[in-house]
Amino acid sequence: MKVVVNLIENAVSVMKDPDKPRKVEVSTFAAAGFVILKVGDSGPGVPSHLRERIFDPFFSSRKDSMGIGLSICQRIVSDHGGSITVADSQWGGAEFIIKLPMIDRSEA
Repeated sequence: MKVVVNLIENAVSVMKDPDKPRKVEVSTFAAAGFVILKVGDSGPGVPSHLRERIFDPFFSSRKDSMGIGLSICQRIVSDHGGSITVADSQWGGAEFIIKLPMIDRSEA
């Protein structure tokens, strides 16, 4: 839950243009033994040259950020056997994609 809240808070904090519609969408679905969770927004997006660095501890493109939120998100997702990536959203902003393996509850 902490990961999703952090991604939504990040999305809301970067959508500052009052003339542009502000949209955040959270979606989930299952595919090939994985749960996929997406958080997309209509903000400025993440430039392609920064996508490899945004999960690094203490890296931030924002002046008001310590740069630890996304690195913590990546660690939490990784600790659960998953991955987190960033792409362009349908509105031109960022879309974070979390992929987690499904657990067979009969084996848990």
